[in-house]
Amino acid sequence: MIIEQCDQLLEAKFSHPELFPFSPGYQEAKHPAPPELIAAIDSLPVSRLRLEHLKGLIEGFRTDLTFSAKPGSFPFVTESDLDTYAYHVASSVAASMLGLVVHHFPDHQFAINVFLRRRVVDAGERMGQTLQYINVARDIARDAAINRVYLPTTWLKQQGLGPEDVLASPTDSRLELVRDRLLDRAEFLSASAREEMKFLPDEVQGPFLATVDSYLEIGAALRRGMRPRTLDDKLRLPLGTRLWVAYRAMAWRK
Repeated sequence: MIIEQCDQLLEAKFSHPELFPFSPGYQEAKHPAPPELIAAIDSLPVSRLRLEHLKGLIEGFRTDLTFSAKPGSFPFVTESDLDTYAYHVASSVAASMLGLVVHHFPDHQFAINVFLRRRVVDAGERMGQTLQYINVARDIARDAAINRVYLPTTWLKQQGLGPEDVLASPTDSRLELVRDRLLDRAEFLSASAREEMKFLPDEVQGPFLATVDSYLEIGAALRRGMRPRTLDDKLRLPLGTRLWVAYRAMAWRK
């Protein structure tokens, strides 16, 4: 229900921002939304964001809920399914962030040149997918613990596995090949988008690349066999490594 309420409130906020939350979209809602949700959506700077990106994020949440709504359902059949999900939950965030950059740096070439901006936003969306692919690679066991498998079924079948096998044995050695394939995809997406990042304002470029490079370093650690201490934990890089990666991205941008 909360997803549908969020969807309705977003429609109302973007359609009648000056009337929200007393806009028509809200009045037609069958169930009152929690005040915390209303306050959060009311705080959105709608003039600087696009509804389609936020709706995409909601679609990603709907996909997540598929696992709970239909036990034994595995919605990620092909690589295209995972690409679409990664676009919804990560690319939409990157695109929204870059929309805010336009507002804060209105005189920068990224904001002025519409064609350049579209090129950079496309690249930013691929960077978002990069992060999500690494998330999936990192969290195979954690996701399996809550009966979720984000690995494409077609990839699993090539290793003689199915989603049920991942739930039963998330540390199966055959999954390493699937994990590496995720990381290959992440590295490809990142490499295809990195050149465009130089067109961002310096104040944004460094932090943006630091975030991406931190995730890529997690991917590199996974390839080296680094794992969390327990299956319930997330893999975290040592503090020194994180600081070095951030410094390198900030200092070596452009």
